[in-house]
Amino acid sequence: MALEIVACVFKVSTKIYATVDEVQANKKRCFRLSERIRCLIAPLEELVKQTEGGGAVYKEALIDLVRTLEEARQFLKTFIKGKSVLRRVQDVCYAKRVKEKFEFLNDRLNSLVPALTFGLQVESRRCVQQTFSAAVRMTEDTKDESNDMKDIQHMLNSLGMPSFQYIRSFELRERKLLKESQLYNFYTAQYRMAPVVLKKPRFEITAVRREHFFIDAKNMLQFNSENVVRVFGVCVDSSQSYMIVTELMSRGSLRQVLESKVYISDELRLRMCLESARGLYFVHCCEVLHRNLTSHKYLVNEEFHVKISGFEFSSTESFGQLNTEVKQSCCQPPELNEGGKYTERSDIYSYGLILCEILSNANESKNNWTQENAVIDCNEQRHLPENLNGPEAVVQLARDMLNKDQDLRPTMEETVRLLTSSYKEIKHN
Repeated sequence: MALEIVACVFKVSTKIYATVDEVQANKKRCFRLSERIRCLIAPLEELVKQTEGGGAVYKEALIDLVRTLEEARQFLKTFIKGKSVLRRVQDVCYAKRVKEKFEFLNDRLNSLVPALTFGLQVESRRCVQQTFSAAVRMTEDTKDESNDMKDIQHMLNSLGMPSFQYIRSFELRERKLLKESQLYNFYTAQYRMAPVVLKKPRFEITAVRREHFFIDAKNMLQFNSENVVRVFGVCVDSSQSYMIVTELMSRGSLRQVLESKVYISDELRLRMCLESARGLYFVHCCEVLHRNLTSHKYLVNEEFHVKISGFEFSSTESFGQLNTEVKQSCCQPPELNEGGKYTERSDIYSYGLILCEILSNANESKNNWTQENAVIDCNEQRHLPENLNGPEAVVQLARDMLNKDQDLRPTMEETVRLLTSSYKEIKHN
């Protein structure tokens, strides 16, 4: 009986591999899913023979596996050309439900790992478990999602399809000034009965800047991640004013939340670390540098989920020239004080300061540490708060990120993996 089920598993998996060869969108995530399936089922036939047909637990897990594989096959078929995916790419491939479906299928496979690997030798079992570990999956899935978004954007451009939404001015109702900065005015508004924020430049929009404005607005399409502030589209009103329309993050910046009197549990604090890291990792996977990373650039929604923002035009030269000069301080990566080039590791140094800020702002702390403290208090190359609160590995991670030698700083992939493991551990304790 079990051998017959295994034969069915291999039959469906073969169809999955053939389907993956035909998909026209989300290729990286489809391929990753098929490779995880391949890793999970490779030892099954021999394992069932060794266990003389397998027990009831094996049979139940194998039946569940067949159902999961068939569900995965039907899902992957929606991305092949014959299913008109190109015509539906905007309302399907970018939808949150696609991301959730990939996560659901991977979680289903992961839940079957204990039962399906129980009789394997230690080394073989460890190999499968490593493939499905939460930290590995998160970093791989984030990178795959980023690459898929870039591929879909190129697909849209080749078809002459708009890769972002043009929003008409009259659709933005109940506008109210939220705040003003040196370069932008921010307004709240209602867009299709949902609260949004309008980001309106205060500087003059020249022909060159206008061109870059729309190029960058299109490039924002690739930043479709749960830890990146969502961009709904671009609005040009009757006075030729240009605005970016984004989701409203009701609790304001991460800095404001950390300085508020709202209670933040240890679990939530570590989740903030993880989500902020995932946001920067996603941006780096899109081959973009933030260049202006502070706790003000992370925004927090009503449920205390953290999302990165403020990077839209960071890699565009004409807009980059508008940035105010940063004074030499330990808030700035040391390599820049020495005339070095800004790299991903420079962003990582800045994120290390934010990590310190999150970990040092414990609820019982009376003297909250911020990046500004570093400017005021520090007479050395770098400054670290003494009261970092969190798992030892995370505290050490923050310190490593502030290493003067940028080559010794951890990558964001390593960071996300460590924070994922730490968050999972504290969540289950």
